[in-house]
Amino acid sequence: MKSKNKYPKINYILVKKVRDYAKYMKSFRCFAHDTLEDIEQELFCEIWPCLKQHEKSKSSFSHFANKVIKSRVINLINRKQRMKYGGDIAFLDNETLDSLIDRNYDFESKVAVCSDVENLIKQLPPHWQDLCEKLKIYNVAEVSEITGLSRTTIYKILKQIGKKFPHLKTYLS
Repeated sequence: MKSKNKYPKINYILVKKVRDYAKYMKSFRCFAHDTLEDIEQELFCEIWPCLKQHEKSKSSFSHFANKVIKSRVINLINRKQRMKYGGDIAFLDNETLDSLIDRNYDFESKVAVCSDVENLIKQLPPHWQDLCEKLKIYNVAEVSEITGLSRTTIYKILKQIGKKFPHLKTYLS
């Protein structure tokens, strides 16, 4: 079971790690019908945007790549398992349909909330804006690893942001 993909212009360390993790992922039942090449490409698509965040002063590229790949592998496995084991709705009964309609009823208010929050984020200091943008994509633990800040510090910053904009609490309830 060897991949036929060639990556001549990509760092060899990165390619080796992606191939190793792709072989590992292939052993899961949820990836049984995927080819090794597809898994590799999907993993590259997941990690590629994160590689720009590497700082040589904080860690070696090999260590950074390993952490990023490992977290993306976990995310891909979880996502694939959710899809395979109950992530899709097989049929819609009236009760399920009613709950979907109720959840999407106030779409306009959700859009208004999103635009309000975007405007408030623009008022924050640049460091906090960057943190908020990362939290849109990653969870607190991943942002902690990326930025080098402790999780406690991130939660304290979020608490300070909440104090700065108390009127946001109406959106959260």
